Amino acid sequence: MSSVVPTQRIRLSIWVGATDLDEKVVAGAAGIVDDLTLIFTIANDETTNAIGYEIMMTADRAAREAAACHKHGVQCLAGFQLTGSGVKKGPRTQRFESFLKTASNDQIDAFAKEMVTKIDEPTSKGARTPTQRFDGLGFDNESVSDVTLRDKLTRLYRAVATELVNGDGSGGRFVSVAAGPLSSPTQTVLPCPEAPGGGKAEGFVLNHPYEMSAGLPNLVVRPMCYDTFSATPPTTAATRDRWHGEILDYAVGKGTHNGNKPATRAAVFQMGFKNAPGFHNNPANAGKVDENGNKFQNLDGIVDAGTEMEAVCWHMRQQGVGVVLFAFPPRGDAKTKQPKPEKQYLAELAEYYKKIARYNFALNGAATSDGPDWTRFDAANPTKDTRSPGTADAPAQAPIGADGQKRLGKP
Repeated sequence: MSSVVPTQRIRLSIWVGATDLDEKVVAGAAGIVDDLTLIFTIANDETTNAIGYEIMMTADRAAREAAACHKHGVQCLAGFQLTGSGVKKGPRTQRFESFLKTASNDQIDAFAKEMVTKIDEPTSKGARTPTQRFDGLGFDNESVSDVTLRDKLTRLYRAVATELVNGDGSGGRFVSVAAGPLSSPTQTVLPCPEAPGGGKAEGFVLNHPYEMSAGLPNLVVRPMCYDTFSATPPTTAATRDRWHGEILDYAVGKGTHNGNKPATRAAVFQMGFKNAPGFHNNPANAGKVDENGNKFQNLDGIVDAGTEMEAVCWHMRQQGVGVVLFAFPPRGDAKTKQPKPEKQYLAELAEYYKKIARYNFALNGAATSDGPDWTRFDAANPTKDTRSPGTADAPAQAPIGADGQKRLGKP
């Protein structure tokens, strides 16, 4: 059986933390990654709720990072994040929730417009060029847990998605929302031997229903399908894969645990996977606390980088579902808290991109019905025999359109 290159591309994205993106850093993503989504760009003021920039971020830096991505044909999303360092909510989350509790629909819509205005803010040299504009806005509001705010939070996301495509030459822009894993409307995990009672969805997870994208082609839900089950005793790959399958069934499959109807559609859905274990995934940290004073949480659900992740990408491809990875390698050294020497960091990135190239091939490269045709994968030319990004009708999740091509610097 001969292998064929797919006619449609599936979106492959990476969440990026506090890393300054420049052309050297982004270069390895060319032709294999659809977008880099920043986690920290804009923020609400903890007193007034007004939208400004995160610490160390400016309009000039934001424009420079967007342009660096576009130089290599990679989309770049700004980020808005509300996550706590522990049980207690931070002042920004408290202020945000306080605003939503009393906000009218008009006030929520105005707040959405304020967010979009900020990510389009002129630089010190004037209005942004198309290549300096962000391709959208990504949300990660894990500390917004008041379930009475669900409908208003959904309205905000939908309002931002609508504002991004208003008639100002910004077509093809989209919202991405980091959501929680759902196997049913109320459960993160269905009852199973590892969790006899299942896993109850709480707060943040319930506040991010997959149905929020209904009727909108540019609101992409990205559930974080990790940090569940236990690192000790270890969780098997079979348990993790079964769980991922339950999430897929609920979201875009038969909807077995959702009244036999899927919660959303593959065109607005990307599953999030974690390849780099953090503090709370390492059993050696049992009894210790992290840098924020949080006790070790003993979490798993990690997909090992390499062949395991390649297999997961093939599975997502069969469902037409996009993939988003956590997280882009940080420039800072975990021990010294200082930036790594550029030569060292770029060498680490080169190794990282080698793995990403294989994930992209599993998602978008030549394949038979049995799987990727690895005989056609060329590590020296990883875009060969793949469905390339950058065309107006691609990827399947939030196609970039003609205006998106302008931001990438294409005529």
